Amino acid sequence: MIHRTFSALVLALAMTLPVFANAAEIKSATLDASGENIVLEVVHGGGCGDHQYSLQMQGCGESYPAQCRAKLIHTTNDMCERILHRTVVVSLKDSGIEGSYYSEASLSISGSNGTFGVVYLPVMGTATTPVVAGPGTDCVTHTGSKLQIRPVAKTVTLTTTAGKTEQYGIDDTDMIHLESIPGITQFTYKMDDGRSVVISFRDGSATGSGHFIRLSGDSSPDFQSCEYVN
Repeated sequence: MIHRTFSALVLALAMTLPVFANAAEIKSATLDASGENIVLEVVHGGGCGDHQYSLQMQGCGESYPAQCRAKLIHTTNDMCERILHRTVVVSLKDSGIEGSYYSEASLSISGSNGTFGVVYLPVMGTATTPVVAGPGTDCVTHTGSKLQIRPVAKTVTLTTTAGKTEQYGIDDTDMIHLESIPGITQFTYKMDDGRSVVISFRDGSATGSGHFIRLSGDSSPDFQSCEYVN
């Protein structure tokens, strides 16, 4: 009788006590067509209970536009271990992300196991097309030149070993997440001279790799190094 009573008590506690944890991996992050909600593709364990999601803002860099950070909070009492793939829609307004301060800001959202997603926020109060943004990145190319990628400013700056500097615009940004262990997030920046630069980061790492896609369509040798600086 005592054993059954104790087991029932443990089960009741497991069913009623929520688990507050950043236990969801982020696979992608975008804005919806309205520009009013963030859409996250996430993966986590579960299968037997309810799950709630919210954003916890963690501050912004004093720049214009602002560079902001947030953490995905995943709340559940679900102790099951099935792998769940979920689409999470988070309202900007409900998250307190509104007003001119956040206009066109970049928002980097962190999940578990080093995963993250980055979006541009819209011009507040004006309809806009959502844009995927990658992290600010500094690289040393295969020739030893210094490459600075700034998605918020939409610029790529290349400084050669001879000290010559050229700046290019970013016409478009694509982001994909490659399923591997650990996962890899890959950003492709289409430059206004027709070339592209491809940067890849393994989940949980602030260093990555990169290369150019030339006008001919072939790839340059791999860069010597790349570092996340956002």
